[in-house]
Amino acid sequence: MVYIEHKKISASDLKAMQAWPLDQKVIVSQTRILEWLLAHADGGGCYVSFSGGKDSTVLAHLVAKVCVACEQELNLVFVNTGLEHPKVVEFVPKFAEYLREENPGLVVELTTLRPEMSFKKVIEEYGYPVIGKEVAETIRLARNGGVAAMDKLCGLNVDGSENAYRQSVFGRWKFLLDAPFKISDVCCDMLKKKPSKKYEKNSGQHPILGTMANESLLRRQAYLRNGCNSYGSASPTSTTLGFSTEQDTLQ
Repeated sequence: MVYIEHKKISASDLKAMQAWPLDQKVIVSQTRILEWLLAHADGGGCYVSFSGGKDSTVLAHLVAKVCVACEQELNLVFVNTGLEHPKVVEFVPKFAEYLREENPGLVVELTTLRPEMSFKKVIEEYGYPVIGKEVAETIRLARNGGVAAMDKLCGLNVDGSENAYRQSVFGRWKFLLDAPFKISDVCCDMLKKKPSKKYEKNSGQHPILGTMANESLLRRQAYLRNGCNSYGSASPTSTTLGFSTEQDTLQ
């Protein structure tokens, strides 16, 4: 396995990277993809988490070009949760075929996964993922007696001082503590992450995700900590578009 040493990224570094011109971002992303593919060439290999959305479509296109250059096959994994729009389900195999036609000689394998539990069962057993994952998790923990989670909903720091960010992001949803239904953040875990982790365990492959640092605070923190390729973490993952933006995807 080839291990590429990672230098921790600062907030100013990320800001500078996000301001790069598109052609520079493409070159850096494909370099990180190549490093990731080579690092796992002797193991189970890698796969692109392909949702059929715009970000993962751009990602699959970039990875395909790198796979051609280093003579590796492209593995696409689509998790059909049962909630996808029919046009997305229809698009996924069509795009896999498009990549084969645009890259003669490239082997493109498309695997479709399904969760063990339906969305309806997840909602009934765990609750609704209202507002967003972070808010839903905070409400779930606060309902179960979590002091730190309650501090968030009250817009407070651990020491009891006021926190404007927490008040803005979490405080305005405090009323949901009294909502007459279950609230939970486990929907994504059960419908998408669990089948993906099972696939990784069985195949030995390592994921390439199309997530970006500017999508949420948690993703920003993870990117600053790990960079594009997280080699030494508990769940090694490549987020090679991490420094990109939605406008880059659209372009």
